[in-house]
Amino acid sequence: MAYRVTGFKLGEKAREHAEKSGYKITGFGWNKENKHFYEYEPSEELKEKSFVIKKEKETEKKKLFLQEIKDRGEITEKELLLVKRRLNDGTYTSKEVYDTIIGDDGLKLTFSQQEKGYKWLYNKGFTSKGEIRSNSPFGYREEEILKNYHSIRLKDFYDAGNQNFKNFVPLYEVEGNETSMEYYVQGGEPHIVG
Repeated sequence: MAYRVTGFKLGEKAREHAEKSGYKITGFGWNKENKHFYEYEPSEELKEKSFVIKKEKETEKKKLFLQEIKDRGEITEKELLLVKRRLNDGTYTSKEVYDTIIGDDGLKLTFSQQEKGYKWLYNKGFTSKGEIRSNSPFGYREEEILKNYHSIRLKDFYDAGNQNFKNFVPLYEVEGNETSMEYYVQGGEPHIVG
């Protein structure tokens, strides 16, 4: 973005100010009214500094987003997908997300998310009549947890990628009356990890 300052004295002051402030003079001359002008634009160093400041503000805004979730104590589905996307694109680190919002106890999901997750899991293991499906992905322990369901929490983000790329997916903890299980979803199927 180039700036033009017209008028001899104004131009001289502008030139001095531009050089002091990190701008570089890109042109000068006289216009139709026979007035002297200078054209100047930000130097590469000033552009870089401006970019860094803008990046720092964006980073601060994204950290405030995590703090808002922590203060509220629960996460919506939309926020969960945004955190997942930012983890996968490198905006957040898994340690940063764990330390800021999840912690040792996990993070509460909204009631509608818990209900949706439970119905999805139950449908994977049981028929509508409550009988065990022949292709159920669950073992005896997981079936008992689903029969005695209490709640679902976000436990962490699991890296389901490989050595070439990271693919963080939400790791959920389903709590029954006496025990719990941890799972993540990939390819439309639940994968039990604990």
